[in-house]
Amino acid sequence: MVKWDLGTVLRLYRMHTGARQAMLAAAFNVDQSVISRLMNGRRSIADRRQILEFTQKLGIPDSLLPALP
Repeated sequence: MVKWDLGTVLRLYRMHTGARQAMLAAAFNVDQSVISRLMNGRRSIADRRQILEFTQKLGIPDSLLPALP
């Protein structure tokens, strides 16, 4: 990841795993609409802890992560 674009990460994750938005929403304890808005670029996440929670639950290695904003 060059920047913190969780929408792209979520789209790629879904493409490779077949996960549904509802499944991701349950895993991150957010509403499905939040996942949809992230994936469509209508929402971003600025909270460092929440960014790390997303990347850890998706299994993204720390070595692939850019510096935190």
